[in-house]
Amino acid sequence: MKSSKLKGKFYTPQALAEWIVFYISHSMGGNLSILEPSCGDGIFINAIDKSASSVNSLDAVEIEDEAITKVQTPTTIPVFTISQSDFLFWETAKTYDLVIGNPPYIVRKLLEKVQADQCKKIHTQHELLDHEVANIWTSFLLKSSDFLKETGVMAFVLPTEILQVKYAEEIREFLSKTFQRLEIITFNQLAFDDIEQDTVVLIAYKNIANKDPGIYITEHDSVADLKDLVPDFVHLPVSSISQKWTTGILKEEDIVLVERLSNQLSKSSDYCESAAGIVTGANSYFIVNQSTLKSHKLSYCSKKIIQKGHYVNGCVDFDIEKFNSLVARDVPCYLLDTNNKSLSKSLLPYLEKGSGLEIPKRFKCKIRKRWHDVPNIKKDEGFFFKRSHDYPKCIKNSADVYVTDSAYQIKMQNGYTIENFIFSFYNSLTLLAAEMQGRYYGGGVLELTPNEFKNLPIPYTDCENFTEFAESFEKKSNIDEILKANDQIILHETLGISTEDITRIQLAYRKMKYRRMRTKL
Repeated sequence: MKSSKLKGKFYTPQALAEWIVFYISHSMGGNLSILEPSCGDGIFINAIDKSASSVNSLDAVEIEDEAITKVQTPTTIPVFTISQSDFLFWETAKTYDLVIGNPPYIVRKLLEKVQADQCKKIHTQHELLDHEVANIWTSFLLKSSDFLKETGVMAFVLPTEILQVKYAEEIREFLSKTFQRLEIITFNQLAFDDIEQDTVVLIAYKNIANKDPGIYITEHDSVADLKDLVPDFVHLPVSSISQKWTTGILKEEDIVLVERLSNQLSKSSDYCESAAGIVTGANSYFIVNQSTLKSHKLSYCSKKIIQKGHYVNGCVDFDIEKFNSLVARDVPCYLLDTNNKSLSKSLLPYLEKGSGLEIPKRFKCKIRKRWHDVPNIKKDEGFFFKRSHDYPKCIKNSADVYVTDSAYQIKMQNGYTIENFIFSFYNSLTLLAAEMQGRYYGGGVLELTPNEFKNLPIPYTDCENFTEFAESFEKKSNIDEILKANDQIILHETLGISTEDITRIQLAYRKMKYRRMRTKL
């Protein structure tokens, strides 16, 4: 854990820390007792010291001695202490009016065993069913809540994951039950200049008399927009308590409309079976281009494969002509399949090369009987890439290729066709559901887990001419052209949804998509 990234240390911009302190001072009284559980080099301490807030005491905790040496002792706070300790193990009998800060973001695999065990213990103590802690910040949040007074407030800068990922669902439910009011501030632009980490500000009030209870959210373009501002919040529907909170930019009546229509439709899993693609353990080694295939004479043990979504951009029917185009560009699109094959003279040198690259030592490879035998090599009639940018990719497999685990393989249930499924997939209601159910990352990437894909509402409709649809899809200037035409056929003519409601769905879809991609509506 030498780098700041590995240590989970992404220090809060001074302007954001100062605004959080400014905003909280409007709703809290004087003589505050404050705890900062991971103070870093003192950004929040400086902000509190500079503010006009009446603070009686401030206790800070920090594990890194290098960071502690940079902390400036505040001049306006009567009682100040700083402890060099891992907050996961830190204890005190005191309770506080305010717990504030930016907890570390460290994934489980980078935690020391004693830390991972302590995180599990904290989750268990707070009666969370999911003891397999995905990231340390959840344990920091849970433990911090224990140190609050009955009228206490918690103000944290957190990764956007809290709004949307599955592992944070229990955290969202815990927050909604523990705190009377939750305020969430999101940003279109990254708050941290040096990392691709989307963040939000969470302000949680245990008991509050001067504000309405519930979950409230507000969106701003950047941290700079918040200066000296008390934001206007939009109320999130109560039905969203344990679900994702990314829908906060939508009107409550639009969320109700989408949920009502979605509940009337069958899900993706009713029409098809889906499963993850092939896990090679080392794509750059096991998936080769034509030049490597020829030079090592490996054609006899190769299979056509697509490993990345951008290789199939702009189409809904991936045919052999498109595959051959990738081959001509020398794109790696051949999977080495040595299962049940003898080790030929042409293969041995390539296997030796893999040994030199220590491929056999990789986890997925070393657990195999023969390290180079990639398991579960299967293909189906369609595939769906779990990550996308402009829009999700649901594609017919006319080229009869395999896909890596960057995609889900699709096999239709009896009585349904892949052509009709793909045609029906591309409508504003289904793509809006994808935006609402999925999660997004820095750079605007949308991801759907296997269960989220299976749960998408699909208004299954017969496609009169899939070839024409596929051609128009490839000729489109943007996805909105396809959605507009399909919305008329699928949503209006087939389902009978009014043009007014379709317009609301289309606008809601654009709001969710543009927020993810940080594009102005």
